[in-house]
Amino acid sequence: MFLDRLPPELLQFILSYLDVSPASTTKLYEEPVLTTDSIYQPLKHLSQTCGRYRSLSLPYLFRYSTVQYHDSTLQSSEVGGYLGLLPLRNKVRDFLEFVVKQDLSQRVQSLVISTTHSVEFDSLHLTAAHPARELGDLWTSIFSVLQPHAITISAPPSSLAWLTSCVIDRSDEWAFKMQRHTLQLRTPADISRMNYPKPQRTNKLFQIVPWAHCILNEGSSIQVYNTYQYDAMVQPSILNEFLHTDVALRLLTSLRSFDFVAIFPLQGQLDTLLSFLFVLPNLQRVTIQLAPQKQNRILEDASRVQRSLYSDLWMELETVFFIIAVEVVHKAYGSINELICHDYQQETLWETLRPGGNLISRHWQTIKDGHWKRIDAS
Repeated sequence: MFLDRLPPELLQFILSYLDVSPASTTKLYEEPVLTTDSIYQPLKHLSQTCGRYRSLSLPYLFRYSTVQYHDSTLQSSEVGGYLGLLPLRNKVRDFLEFVVKQDLSQRVQSLVISTTHSVEFDSLHLTAAHPARELGDLWTSIFSVLQPHAITISAPPSSLAWLTSCVIDRSDEWAFKMQRHTLQLRTPADISRMNYPKPQRTNKLFQIVPWAHCILNEGSSIQVYNTYQYDAMVQPSILNEFLHTDVALRLLTSLRSFDFVAIFPLQGQLDTLLSFLFVLPNLQRVTIQLAPQKQNRILEDASRVQRSLYSDLWMELETVFFIIAVEVVHKAYGSINELICHDYQQETLWETLRPGGNLISRHWQTIKDGHWKRIDAS
């Protein structure tokens, strides 16, 4: 075979072109699903053909790493609360041992932690003592071995709260029936191995290094529209923790952009989001996506729509966009000088989003459809 006669350095360079972007990057703005694996994995498949290709592809194979714990046989009642996530912590430990043994510490650029296990407690509210005590040294152990540019967590809302040492209100969790939320934190793009920030002596993810970019995907809220007085329901979300505790303070000086993804969120959730964004003095860019995208067929799924009225869904969404227009665009609160809306392709929202609609003012310039910049921004 011709490739086998090439020098290792040239062959490794060729193999680098098979390193495709992971699903944790390409599917961040889609409704969170169980798997974070890409169907198309040419480099992984080639590495399984022989020992030489395995050795040459090893530096690229774990550039985007994932640690998963999905035990469909484990019921929350069998292993209560946070104890059900202890196997995930053990899997992380095993992964780190492998990375050290294979000398891959400098190769891992991002880490995804994924689980289907939902943390259950007797009380309706998670308390800060549980995650702080039982999380152990999860994050400190990760950052003692790796210098990741991105950390992604895909988990049920209660488990995401546990992994981030947050408190969430679960009193209305039954009405939302949310399976997964996805959180991604990224360091500044110009950070290299040489100037990577020294991790803080803490096991709280939000505080361990200065994050510059945050993406929060809370999936669909469509199930709550089946309930009586749905507008009074409180969504289980770590956003309240951002607003009411020192989490926001820790992000004040570092966060530059925030992306929020949801499907038909309630007005109350958007109010919480905006309240948080406005206390971040260095936040420059906000990206929002609040409607199902073209490839999402949720409105055609009768089992999910059930008794929800389409008029309620779109009316609530238009109200949400009106609030964004008033608070962000017209009042220009905070330091936000760039707004991106992925929902511009939705025909039902054209009246709200198009030039001359709500999301426009004389202080903002339209860069392209769904992308605005404040004219007085420096």
